[in-house]
Amino acid sequence: VHSAAPPRRFQELSRELDVALLRGPRDAMRALAGVAGRRAYAPAAATPDTPDVSDLVDAAGALPEHESALLLERFGVPFAARIRAATPEQAAAAVDELGEPVVVKLDGPAHKGREGGVVLGIESADEAAEATRRLGGPVLVARQAKAGAEVLVGVTRDPDFGPILAVGRGGAGVEELNLVAYSS
Repeated sequence: VHSAAPPRRFQELSRELDVALLRGPRDAMRALAGVAGRRAYAPAAATPDTPDVSDLVDAAGALPEHESALLLERFGVPFAARIRAATPEQAAAAVDELGEPVVVKLDGPAHKGREGGVVLGIESADEAAEATRRLGGPVLVARQAKAGAEVLVGVTRDPDFGPILAVGRGGAGVEELNLVAYSS
């Protein structure tokens, strides 16, 4: 927060990192007042047109990528076609069903890129089978999207604040810039 326009290097860095700058104490105080004046969380009531996601939501913890995508698709968010594969042979069959190019990624860790769990540009069933062998576990085989902006979306339910939604730059950008927080 600055009392005047921030220095040009801060402005450029904020644009590059896609981070908001609060110019002047007025905006910061309004943001803080909004947080201080918030009402206690009250769960929203379901409406007749609210999709049923009870089969996908498990109170035990985070949803895997495949189930998260299924949930969001029920709300109208499009995702690339994908198939879960437990074996190299299933991954090869998935390529035949989805068409090329595909991406093969570990079905598990949240930050697959950092873990070496993503293989892009798979052009054949044999390549998908080999990538699955190399990754060493169940995988998701998905149509590879054209290059473009990626988005990070995360939701958690805090016992004090209720549902919290995080949205920001996604993909390798988050991992390369180390803009991810971890807690245990």
